[in-house]
Amino acid sequence: MAENDQDRTEQPTGKRLEEARKDGQVPRSADLSSAAVLLIAGAGLRLFGAGVGGALMGLMRSGLSLPAVADSGPKR
Repeated sequence: MAENDQDRTEQPTGKRLEEARKDGQVPRSADLSSAAVLLIAGAGLRLFGAGVGGALMGLMRSGLSLPAVADSGPKR
């Protein structure tokens, strides 16, 4: 038997294809998965990006506007 698909000269029979489908061996495109992740991430940024960005800006403003405290005393 051929060890990989490149050594095979004939196409698989309908029966073999049906058995492979029943076993869950179906061809899947990596590009389809990547596109789905990209679309979902883009939609999430579109929906929640402004709120999250505003919250981060508020945190930065409050953190940077705190008065600096200098402790010049000796450490004990």
